[in-house]
Amino acid sequence: MTTVIFVHGTGVRKLTYEETFEIIKEKIKVEYKRPDVTVESCLWGDEFGATLA
Repeated sequence: MTTVIFVHGTGVRKLTYEETFEIIKEKIKVEYKRPDVTVESCLWGDEFGATLA
């Protein structure tokens, strides 16, 4: 089985990450016809991401 891990950039936070994560999961399963692929999340921006000074 194949697993894709979605890791975001430094400025991304939970709301936009979750929206994008859902799009990625849908495209892999439907558009690329890969229902066998598992997509895992790696949301780290809220805790460790960059902040404005």
